[in-house]
Amino acid sequence: MPFSWYVLGCLTAFLACASASADVQGSGRVLPAKIRFYTGNLSVGYFMEYWGTGKPGPADTATPEYCEQMKSVSVTASCDYLAWCRIEPEPGRRDWSFYDRNERVLHENGLQYNVFCWLHFPPKWFMDTPEYVPYRCVEHDEPIQQTSIWAPGTLRIYDRFYRELAAHFGGRIDFLRLAMPADYGEIGYPSGMTDWLVKQEHKHPGFWCSDPFARADFKALMKKRYRTISKLNQTWGTSFKSFDDLEFPEAAADPSGLEDPLDMSPGERRWMLDFIGWYYDSQTEFARKVIGIVRKYFPGKEIIVSMGYGSQRTAYGNDDVGVARMCRDMKAACQTPGNIPYFCMKSLASPCRFYGVPYFTEPPGGMNRNEEVNRIWSDASCGTQTYFDYPGNLLGAKDAFEKYGDYLNGEQAIVDVAILFPTVDHRLRNEDWPRRTIVGANVLRELLDYDLVDERMIRDGALDGYRLLLAYDGNILQASTLPILQKWLSGGGVLLVKDFGPVETVDGDRSFYLTAFPTGRRREGATGRPESSITVENMLASHSQKAGEGAVIVAPADVRDEDFARLAADLAHNLSKYFPGKQDVPRIDDGIDGLSATLFPNKILYLNFTDKAVEKTVRLRKPDFPTNGRTAKPETFEHRLKLEPHSIASIELR
Repeated sequence: MPFSWYVLGCLTAFLACASASADVQGSGRVLPAKIRFYTGNLSVGYFMEYWGTGKPGPADTATPEYCEQMKSVSVTASCDYLAWCRIEPEPGRRDWSFYDRNERVLHENGLQYNVFCWLHFPPKWFMDTPEYVPYRCVEHDEPIQQTSIWAPGTLRIYDRFYRELAAHFGGRIDFLRLAMPADYGEIGYPSGMTDWLVKQEHKHPGFWCSDPFARADFKALMKKRYRTISKLNQTWGTSFKSFDDLEFPEAAADPSGLEDPLDMSPGERRWMLDFIGWYYDSQTEFARKVIGIVRKYFPGKEIIVSMGYGSQRTAYGNDDVGVARMCRDMKAACQTPGNIPYFCMKSLASPCRFYGVPYFTEPPGGMNRNEEVNRIWSDASCGTQTYFDYPGNLLGAKDAFEKYGDYLNGEQAIVDVAILFPTVDHRLRNEDWPRRTIVGANVLRELLDYDLVDERMIRDGALDGYRLLLAYDGNILQASTLPILQKWLSGGGVLLVKDFGPVETVDGDRSFYLTAFPTGRRREGATGRPESSITVENMLASHSQKAGEGAVIVAPADVRDEDFARLAADLAHNLSKYFPGKQDVPRIDDGIDGLSATLFPNKILYLNFTDKAVEKTVRLRKPDFPTNGRTAKPETFEHRLKLEPHSIASIELR
């Protein structure tokens, strides 16, 4: 997803919200919702007034009319964006009055009050003190106007602020949304996307870790990891004289210079992976510490961690799996962008599901009615447990929530297929998402639902829950991943790969690839071959390798994504035919026709995501719905569906 798309979406959301209450009138109630709906953006104009970029408007202040409109679409809470710079405009002088009024009106009118505390844009007076340490970019060694997570004073700021917040509001805050020091307060590093909120002289995507505390932290971690400089130099292929001389890899200054990881030496890979791992983990561990601070002053209160960007580009530091694992440990929830491609949602929904973390979503911008319908289906399919949306979006799609709102019930879909998210390989490339993987997955979704599993999830045992693993990328894997993958294959797992070339460890070992993959039997490409020859039977005969009870199947690289999706669907839906004794993945859709389907224990949910009506007959198979199975049974196994553009339909299972 392009970075500019996300910036525009966030800007649109704030501006759309500002006029929502004046432009759209609610009438009647449409749910009540089966999951929590909440909204936000209170006080943003009040924040902008401090920086000279805006002024308070109707959307900044809660009113009885606003509350009634929100309750008409089943909203139960509203989020107030508290800003340190407004609460403490001068050292030691506090002014909570603007926020006090919002809290009072919301509670008096039956809505909960939750807060999103922006501390990363500090008061102007604080920026003149020695304690202020901003992020600095590696590329130019220039600062951006946001506080660095490595500066010792940053955690002290959080501790003092939340202590005073608790002393002032006490139990009047119902739950808290955690704001981190970056752009919109979401997990990640600054990129300058909030320049319209706070003017920033130097802004761009990149690695923001050049302040002295960041560099010292990196050196300290490498010293702890390698113990001796000779061991580090041997691993990295470098010649540093001491740990004090350590530098970031060259790509930290210019990520566009990252080359194909297969062309990198093992030492170059290790150096870059050590750097990126530290960069990601610094963000995640800072969030862990801040959650501890908030919980100290708000014991028992729900804490939501906000993810952002809609991208896994390494410079953003947005590590979905790492954050989900941390939230599992800290018993916090994750809130991530909705109304983004399904694949991007699954990047967080899958680890949240696996690690048992509450999964919430929000839109990255203003949405029209059709986009809201698509989001309802995607959120239902991903098991969203809390739905955050802006007032204008909710009021503008009332009919959609009236028709489809019941599908948002937090229920987990039944998913038997996983796609490999190539953790290491992706970290060594300068991409928003693994390029081949997201393209292939977008086509596949019309035939199969899927989860994403990265290498850490594999090592934690995630593959045990899937019958089929697909891979479109993954030339470089951690050596520690391979024994787990081999054990899963030997136990009956099936890996289907769209040939992306050799697979090796970070250190260049290809022994797993040479033994587990059919390297000597798949030299023929698909070019010029009739589409009908790309079948599971042909792949098993000439492009597969047995691995105990399982197998690795490698389809030629030039097979079209549509044909690979059909190949994967045939294999999944007929596993028992190709591997006797295995269970088939239930077939709930059989065509690339503009529909996508999701299976739940009590229904099948279909989405027409196109601008044209789709009419088709769905023929379900009786063996896919056995008595005492994972699902109830359909009343009939043949259904005629007609879906208007951007609409949802269901087949009920009873």
